[in-house]
Amino acid sequence: MKLMPVKIVITLFILAMPLTATAYIHQDSSNRTINPAPTRLIVKLEADLKTNLSYHKSGVPEIGIAAFDRLNLKYSVSNQEYLYPDAGIMQRPDILKNTFVVEIPESTDIDALIKDYNSLSEVEYAEPDVRLELYEIPDDPLYQHQWGLNNTGQAYYHVERFEGCGNDIQTTTSGIADSDIDAHEVFANPPDNTVTVILAMIDTGVDLDHPELSGRIWVNPNEIPGNGFDDDHNGYIDDVNGWDFAGDNSMAIPPEEDNDPTDLHGHGTHCSGIITAVAGNGAGVAGILDDCRIMALNFAPVMLSSYAVRAIVYAADNGADVISMSWGYPLGGYGA
Repeated sequence: MKLMPVKIVITLFILAMPLTATAYIHQDSSNRTINPAPTRLIVKLEADLKTNLSYHKSGVPEIGIAAFDRLNLKYSVSNQEYLYPDAGIMQRPDILKNTFVVEIPESTDIDALIKDYNSLSEVEYAEPDVRLELYEIPDDPLYQHQWGLNNTGQAYYHVERFEGCGNDIQTTTSGIADSDIDAHEVFANPPDNTVTVILAMIDTGVDLDHPELSGRIWVNPNEIPGNGFDDDHNGYIDDVNGWDFAGDNSMAIPPEEDNDPTDLHGHGTHCSGIITAVAGNGAGVAGILDDCRIMALNFAPVMLSSYAVRAIVYAADNGADVISMSWGYPLGGYGA
């Protein structure tokens, strides 16, 4: 299979519902908890290095790079694996070659470990495999008045100014009509040159049988369903509608991946509905896009950076035009 150029548009599709519009980190920053210290590291070595993943007699993994292997012993690395397990199947660009996920004990000084790995001349970068957070609509009681974030023509607070001191009054006024994206006008007069867009939903998966979405789900044209083979030789068996990087919905690391990206949480289905729910069917909501196919890629509830990265690469390799990622890095940092 010829590797597709990574020419994809990465976008954040904003969660847009009546009186609420923008996606934000779900935790209240004033009451944010400290995330557990990472127990995995993403390490990228120079692409031209010859690596051979094996195990020391002590059980610690090694790759044949002396300085790197010594650090694995120093920090009692429990496991190491290629970030892209299909590296032997597909010809990867240099930016993806020799990338590893390194597992470390919970008591490890993560900052010291990162500094040590980054000090090696063979290492391009080493960073913690951070657990990501879903983005959700804020529940602040006055959010509906923030017309600058979402303008539905709703009432919002306004201050009437009068000469003198202390005599200004607070009133309400309405938003400006038609300060929107003109979706209504497009529905009424759609363009003639539309093309089907493949959108990779990297999220909690998608409800593949939802009546508003079942006809919008991407089907891998080169995969034969249920035959137990990797027909298109992309490293994923029976990936008919996408891939589930989190497997059985447990928090096990690494998870048991599978080919069923069904949404068990709702977030990915919510985002998919905003984008492409069937319009004009007399039920539910209307999505923004009609000619769209959702490539379902689940990485929840594990939600580690490494699995998000693999999902992005999968989307690029398999023809996605756009990627939706309604999540991001936690702001609270990590610690004990």
